[in-house]
Amino acid sequence: MDVKIHVDGSSLGNPGQGGIGIVLISETKNKEVSESLVGTVTNNVAELKAAIRGLEFIRYRELTDAVMYSDSKLVIGWATENWKSAAHPELVKTLKNLISECKSFKMVKTTENDPIHKRADELAKIASSSAKE
Repeated sequence: MDVKIHVDGSSLGNPGQGGIGIVLISETKNKEVSESLVGTVTNNVAELKAAIRGLEFIRYRELTDAVMYSDSKLVIGWATENWKSAAHPELVKTLKNLISECKSFKMVKTTENDPIHKRADELAKIASSSAKE
């Protein structure tokens, strides 16, 4: 099964109220997710949590060819280029573990002009606006 996962994170104030936006697209189903994050978070944490949560939605990762789209250079580096993270090692470890469970995984740098990324960004901002610190 092929799944495309568009992710974005938002932090109002950076650090501040956080939220994530995810758009999942597969052969059989599309799904949009807007979730608030608890507490004060940085934008980098929100971006990481969006990527993690996007992969968590894939029920049968071992059967899935996943392509993730993100505009975060850090998330892309952590996911595919073995960048080290002194600030968020547990989140990066969780992301890498979820990636390793996929049949295949590809990370794509997206732009703010991509209409699906714009939707993920909207969902993240909606979630961060309604988050409770």
